Amino acid sequence: MAKKQKEPFSSYIRGSRMVASKYDVFLDGPIGRPEDYRDLSFILFNATENDDVHFIINSPGGSLDTALQIIEGMRATSANVSCTLAGQCHS
Repeated sequence: MAKKQKEPFSSYIRGSRMVASKYDVFLDGPIGRPEDYRDLSFILFNATENDDVHFIINSPGGSLDTALQIIEGMRATSANVSCTLAGQCHS
């Protein structure tokens, strides 16, 4: 009689998902020029469905072009995106 092989570890975590990368993004000052947020755009456009991006926002607002760049990145990303408003959030 053949010996039953153990199932791989992932079979014990059904219903959960493994997070590849978790990013906490603090927007806690005036929103500046779009080029100042190039790294954030790179993260958003290259993140996978296994990544988490969490925004913590406390900002008096700022550049509309930059805000639209961030919003478009949030819409286009495959990552799970969440936000916490930790104070002011102005446009």
